Amino acid sequence: MDSGDARADATAAATALLPTLRADVDAPVLPPGVTGPAWIQRSVRIAHIHTTTGTVAHHYRHSDELDGHPAQPLGYALAAVMSVLRDFDRTADELESLWDRRTTGVAAWERAHLPTAVREHIIALEELARALCTLCFDMTLDPHEPH
Repeated sequence: MDSGDARADATAAATALLPTLRADVDAPVLPPGVTGPAWIQRSVRIAHIHTTTGTVAHHYRHSDELDGHPAQPLGYALAAVMSVLRDFDRTADELESLWDRRTTGVAAWERAHLPTAVREHIIALEELARALCTLCFDMTLDPHEPH
């Protein structure tokens, strides 16, 4: 694959990821009168970002530009992000399952199921997602146009 095709694949992959990385936190739906984003929504969003990132990476798996090697910025970033987010999937699944069975209000549920360490972990993962969003945005810019 020539470098133009690889660059086109990286741009297409970055473009495909941007809507998910920029999306508002909105699932699961909160009870009436509760404004978000709630911690459960933020948790579910992290899992969604992992799934979407994996899907995009798999779709472009034959592209040199998306190889997980440090010489390929987007591929290396995707591999690193997927590795970190993969570790959170089980936590997000468990939280979502607990959420579906909750018998308390949102604030009480969050206090019971999301200790400070989990909340800090979610914040760190959101920061990682924002960094990936910035990289993806930069990858979509035309390098020949002034910015």
